[in-house]
Amino acid sequence: MSTSFLAIDPGLRTGWAALDDEVFSSGEIEGRLDAMRFIRRAGWHYANQGIRLVLHGEAYIITGNTGKKSRQYDPLLILGYMEGVADEFGFEFTSATPSAAKQFGTNKKLKLLGWYTTEGEGHANDAARHLLTCIASRPEGRPYIKRIASA
Repeated sequence: MSTSFLAIDPGLRTGWAALDDEVFSSGEIEGRLDAMRFIRRAGWHYANQGIRLVLHGEAYIITGNTGKKSRQYDPLLILGYMEGVADEFGFEFTSATPSAAKQFGTNKKLKLLGWYTTEGEGHANDAARHLLTCIASRPEGRPYIKRIASA
């Protein structure tokens, strides 16, 4: 059974990046409910095709400064929804901090893989960083790690 990956950078504007049979795609979605609908449709698609999916999200860490910056609940709601979809369909759910993804998934690496985009507001690239971080330690990620390591 093949494994596909869907990484989400949740927020008011949500970035997404997917890897299906070594085919990469990404984009941005405006609005929490549209992001949730996208995740749900993806879940149905993969489940109906019998494809194993790893749903990966950017962890939303609440600190003392969170309330001072902005009270944005969309990331928490989207992550909770992702976890629910993963549970419903029997998919794996993982997450990583924004700093872990930015440290590992640099613009240079995304460009080497052809995953970097100049379209949108950068959320698709953030999702691609999370996708790369997610697959880095998995057998499915070996070809991509070899490509960025050899450069």
